[in-house]
Amino acid sequence: MSHFNGYPPKSRSATAPRRPRKIEEFEDSRQFLMAIHDAIESHRNQFFASGQPHGNVNTETVYIGSPSVSSSRKGFLGQSSIIQPMFQSANVIARTFGKRPVTLPVDYLDDLESFYYIIAWVSMAYTAPGVRLQTHEFPPILANWADNSNPKFSGFEKEAMLRGHGFSARFNHSLFKQKNLPTADVFEALMGSFHGILKENYEAKWDGNYCHNPAGVYGTILGWLREAVQAISNSTSYPGEV
Repeated sequence: MSHFNGYPPKSRSATAPRRPRKIEEFEDSRQFLMAIHDAIESHRNQFFASGQPHGNVNTETVYIGSPSVSSSRKGFLGQSSIIQPMFQSANVIARTFGKRPVTLPVDYLDDLESFYYIIAWVSMAYTAPGVRLQTHEFPPILANWADNSNPKFSGFEKEAMLRGHGFSARFNHSLFKQKNLPTADVFEALMGSFHGILKENYEAKWDGNYCHNPAGVYGTILGWLREAVQAISNSTSYPGEV
């Protein structure tokens, strides 16, 4: 079986006690975020070990469940030959479809940006487990970039969001609607924080002032995900929410 450099098959053994499920097969919002957390943690460990980005983080490669009998992880990162431009970073799309004369090197931040889009997609496209909005029902902020038919346009939208305010608009449908929580508060706070660190590093890379600190970036994002899971578990406001 082929695999990505630095992500050998043995790190994702197929001997799980139950069939791992793709990330879109989540049973509740807490399970979804816990799987994302563990998949990012797995990505961090592999990146530190190999120095190589995964390069294809999407809903076909992020799984819910344990990668092996001996693992207690809630999610992990696998592999697939399927490429989904919808979840590719703005930089990767620019290199592939934009034909820019100058592009940024692809690194772990591109993979983290893909995780960001997976969270956005599931949060806005789903109103409950297994219940997804029809394409014509997508809120504009989702429809503007979730368009696989025109990856180049999607790339422009993603770059504009990265340099701008990210997913800042409120919307009526949200996977994260919880009793005693205003609609989408957890999502907005989590995505706002996630966007902030992506924007800071993206602009620094473009300006040539990039400070390579993957340990700090991973640690910060993983901390926010844990706080979001805790907020959903407790039905309380997300820490740091304005």
